[in-house]
Amino acid sequence: MKSHLRPFASICGCLLLLLCLPGCKTGPDKPPPNAFLIAVAGEAAYLGTAIDLQKNPAHRPYFDTTKLALDRLINDGTWDPVAFRLVLARLTEKVGPLRGETGAIALDAALLLFTTSTGYVDLEKSPQFRAYVIAIRDGLARGLTGAVPRARQLTLPPR
Repeated sequence: MKSHLRPFASICGCLLLLLCLPGCKTGPDKPPPNAFLIAVAGEAAYLGTAIDLQKNPAHRPYFDTTKLALDRLINDGTWDPVAFRLVLARLTEKVGPLRGETGAIALDAALLLFTTSTGYVDLEKSPQFRAYVIAIRDGLARGLTGAVPRARQLTLPPR
């Protein structure tokens, strides 16, 4: 190889090597946005249940009935968004929206999640709809255990 081509060949070789090597990680992976929203939905159901039961112990039958209905829908493999919305609508008619520190579950023409970072998210259109429903059911179950967290509830803005 001619001496005047060596620097060019070295540079091309280095560039090719850089393109072929995988990138280096400089920190932990960020969880996907849906994982955050699923956690917010579960937290809203948990805090909403626990705080409401602390203030209104007579609401327990509403929460128990809702949890059993969600269990039945999940166990039967019924993943119809309308069925889940109706179950949660019966609960929120009696006790109001389920609100946590970072999000709230709201019902409109759809099952919605409100977060301070994303605004309203239509859970029924999400490909992770099942994960949201399971997180809400699990949050209700945690709230029914009687453990009352020290937290403030998010105030829902008008829609």
